[in-house]
Amino acid sequence: MKNLELQKLPYITTEMTNEDYHHGFWQREFISSTTLKNYLVSPKYFKHCLTSPKQISLSSAIQGSVYHSMLESICKTGCLEGVYDEFFVFEAPINPKTGEPYGATTKAYKEEYQLQIENSGGKTPCSQEEIEIAKRMITELLDNCGQTSDVVNYLLQIGTPEVSFFTEYEGCKFKFRTDLKTRNKIVDWKSCALDDLHPDTIAKQISKMNYGFSAAFYQFFNHQVTGEWNEFLWVFQQKSAPYDAVIVSAGDWAYQVDWDGQVIKGPSAIEFENILAKHIECTKEDYYPGAESMIIPTNGYRIMYSTLPNYKRNSVINFY
Repeated sequence: MKNLELQKLPYITTEMTNEDYHHGFWQREFISSTTLKNYLVSPKYFKHCLTSPKQISLSSAIQGSVYHSMLESICKTGCLEGVYDEFFVFEAPINPKTGEPYGATTKAYKEEYQLQIENSGGKTPCSQEEIEIAKRMITELLDNCGQTSDVVNYLLQIGTPEVSFFTEYEGCKFKFRTDLKTRNKIVDWKSCALDDLHPDTIAKQISKMNYGFSAAFYQFFNHQVTGEWNEFLWVFQQKSAPYDAVIVSAGDWAYQVDWDGQVIKGPSAIEFENILAKHIECTKEDYYPGAESMIIPTNGYRIMYSTLPNYKRNSVINFY
């Protein structure tokens, strides 16, 4: 892969591996939606995370990646086996005295783990359980979720998986990678630990994880690159039985185009544009203020006046 500094931006590719997209040394100057979200804490926190990235649980990251990799394989080849191009199943060594696998903290386990990684050809280790769970999820998604299954199967037939975009806007560089891209839709797979998929539950999850912000980021920069406002869809699927799934539109959260062709901005789109403007300002000035920058100055000072919650206002403790 050539250094993108030598490529003309915007740059779109379907050939890049997930590992290269996320960790390639040449792409560090490109900001993703996950990175830009750190401005929601403060510009100072954003700057801190650039030099001290947050650590993500390896097991959580791998389980989600196996699921995504299987869907990518289905889209490209019609089968699941492409997952083994990216992952290998790690087999823990067996203790000859007990007949059971060695524990993860033992020397034998660690040595075998390192050996299998060195002999994997650059693949990522995963467990057989992670493979089996992802298979069960995808079987349910494609065959047993009613009209949702019909739509997902159609999207996989007409879409292109794992498309990486790199672009520049107002002197700043950005990147995004779509799980699935069709001519007029962006599809994002969301495996979730939710007991139900009711509208209120989904809305709380979108708000909690700031998924609307990411959707707006993708739509905005996709428009910058292609000139098109694409509809953004999430496919939420439970990662435990019964592995139910629903398709959710991001229209009310991010950007949507009405019948007259007018672009309507939802609250997440407005929030995204405010953060984008702040990022451009901070980058140009090379100054990243802390949380106090969100407080409106009063008489020249930024003093926060905390709003008293109703539950506290109404709860007065008396001693008798």
